[in-house]
Amino acid sequence: MAPAGTLYTVDVQWKGKAIRAVAALGGVEIALPEKYEHYVDNKKSDFLAKFPHGKIPAWDGADGFKLYESTAIARYIASLGKNANLLGTTPEDAALIEQFIHLADSEVDIYTDFTRAITTNTIPYSKPAHTAFTERQTRALNTLEQHISTRTFFVGERITLADLWVAVIFQKAVGLTVDAAARTKLPNLVRHLETIANQPLSTLNLEDWKRAYSNKETRGAGGALEWFYQNNDPAGYSIWRVDFKYNEELTQVFMSSNQITGFFNRLEAARKYIFGSVGVLGESNNSIITGVFITRGPDHEPVVNVAPDWESYSYTKLDLSNDADKAFFEGALAWDLEVDGKKWADGKNLK
Repeated sequence: MAPAGTLYTVDVQWKGKAIRAVAALGGVEIALPEKYEHYVDNKKSDFLAKFPHGKIPAWDGADGFKLYESTAIARYIASLGKNANLLGTTPEDAALIEQFIHLADSEVDIYTDFTRAITTNTIPYSKPAHTAFTERQTRALNTLEQHISTRTFFVGERITLADLWVAVIFQKAVGLTVDAAARTKLPNLVRHLETIANQPLSTLNLEDWKRAYSNKETRGAGGALEWFYQNNDPAGYSIWRVDFKYNEELTQVFMSSNQITGFFNRLEAARKYIFGSVGVLGESNNSIITGVFITRGPDHEPVVNVAPDWESYSYTKLDLSNDADKAFFEGALAWDLEVDGKKWADGKNLK
């Protein structure tokens, strides 16, 4: 089946993630642009001819229909799909879905962005403004918490667009402004997020992959790599090269290996959404830590930021259609990776 159209978005765009979830649950095949560089391509004349405001997400339908603004695109794609429940089956349900989407957008997401901006000096810091932003966000989260405390889904007995939207907006807030202490006061929103995140939106079952990797030879016919290529879902999972930023501090190989173990232990809360194969390459006093992660979704940060030291590593997205990226991926999984003359000395798996 040909894609219904092309969705212009980027991996770090949360609402683009929600739109892709709508497509997955509705059974609507969508394409992503082969190449798109934000702040460059969206300023070009051919893009502006299609989308005069220059914004993403943007929808370029196979039938010529073009659309921008994230909620409008999400509703349209939901209407194309086989899952009628996404938009509600009664006028009352449709209105309630709209209510929760608007609340999440206008009272949670906007104040997440404002709080992030004021605490990172993107806008000048003001204590009264910071307090006001936090209070407005907290008030909306408490309203959502109270509603979901007595039900599984926000509207009715099945997933709707409201669930997808609230979950994505809350997941973004968790990664930026809603810390562990705040989350203890929102147990039902956390439970709801986990419920939505654990839906089979993807053809790749990560637990099946972990079993295949553990029980098969990595390379060769019938091996784990062959299994992965047969079952990989690039829309549902992304692959990242992971590099320790401070290799000059590394000394003994066994100590560096223990450091990887500690990092993996601190990723325990994300274990359902990640697989890792990371190693020490080189020798004592001349080594590096590098490897790969397979993470749920298009962006690594929501998965790895549960570890306090996640920013001690750099993350580079790998494209398995690129020969060099594919060779790095396979070498890290097979524990025979070599980088700049440094050979694999020891490794750890997160599974």
